[in-house]
Amino acid sequence: MPMPISNNSVTAATINEVPHVFSFGGIDTSKIYAGISNKSFKFNTETGVWDTIPDLPLDRTVIAAGANTINNKIYFIGGYSVFSSGNELSSSKLLIYDPETEEYTKENIPKAIDDHIQAVWRDSLIYVVTGWSNSNNVVNTQIYDTYTNEWLTGTPVPNETSYKVFGGSGAIVEDTIYYAGGAAYFTTDNVEPFRLVPFLRKGVINPENPAEIEWSIVEDSLALGYRMACFAIDHKIHWLGGGQTAYNYDGIAYNGTGGVAATDRILTLDTQTGELTESFGDIPLVMDLRGVAEITKNKFIIAGGMVENQQVTDQVFSIEWVDESIDTMMVDTSTAILETLPLEVEVELNQNQINIKPNDFEQKLKIQLFDYTGKLVLETEASGAQNIPIAHLPKGNYLIQVIGANQKRLVKKMTLNF
Repeated sequence: MPMPISNNSVTAATINEVPHVFSFGGIDTSKIYAGISNKSFKFNTETGVWDTIPDLPLDRTVIAAGANTINNKIYFIGGYSVFSSGNELSSSKLLIYDPETEEYTKENIPKAIDDHIQAVWRDSLIYVVTGWSNSNNVVNTQIYDTYTNEWLTGTPVPNETSYKVFGGSGAIVEDTIYYAGGAAYFTTDNVEPFRLVPFLRKGVINPENPAEIEWSIVEDSLALGYRMACFAIDHKIHWLGGGQTAYNYDGIAYNGTGGVAATDRILTLDTQTGELTESFGDIPLVMDLRGVAEITKNKFIIAGGMVENQQVTDQVFSIEWVDESIDTMMVDTSTAILETLPLEVEVELNQNQINIKPNDFEQKLKIQLFDYTGKLVLETEASGAQNIPIAHLPKGNYLIQVIGANQKRLVKKMTLNF
């Protein structure tokens, strides 16, 4: 990036049909109130070049806002300002940015908000759920209709610390909003008033009346997290990075324990089963994220944030999900043939081995097998047919990847039940 920046709002839009990453506002390496900036940038994914765009047209600098893109317009909502006295003020402004003209339109938000959950429903409505407003977490669900330019009042979340949080994040899958992470404000606790709470929240949207939401909650220790990037692919939601302790804008924990460590965690929710899982090591250590840019259905970009030792970074991380478009194959003692992808290979499974049969027997193949945590458990190369022993492997979920010439590949998930 042109400068190290954290707590910046990130999204994607196109210019002349070329995907661009956009970053708005944030805090620089000083990590003090004077380091908060309204500077904004765009990144051309074809040329790899960053450029400046007009600053956010706000009277005060802000961090912890949200940004979403609908019909190639960017909606920048909320955030908060920090003053030299240490006082903070939530923003009541919505900015609509046109990437083609580089012009902003300014609107008002019914209730000033920052560090909120922000997600899009059916490419039309933006849901702004809970968050912090000047002096406390709030229950509000504020809904912006991008077609009528009007705000709707949604069903509030229950007035409980398990729902009311700041620093959480989430996404909408079909007609349901999910959010995890965030810190609750315990007003009677003078020792640790701001702390993370272990809940996954679910709000079912009534399609006939989108302002009507049925809220429910599940307690799960995996749902802990703070300022994580979040996105959905099909029926799964992924949260990336973040911290495991609530912290101030400088990366220092509210509980007095010092600097908070960034994580390399991926938290995944399967919305069809309700199962939460986590894995580590597939992304860099990074936290203090406010958004992710979706470039394609399975490619995402994170720009900025804090890395090790609360260091504000100028790094740009590109993440490609290679297994999400692949169906899970349930395998017992029968033989299964994986569908042909760009690489023409047949894969047969039995109780003792995986049989690889390429159509082109002269082609050299690399074969990799990963367990459910993403750990590489087997790797081999072959020219022609290959039989891979699997009797020693425990039951569970695996991902097989077969790579041929010119990086053509077949990737498939499977569950070994024998």
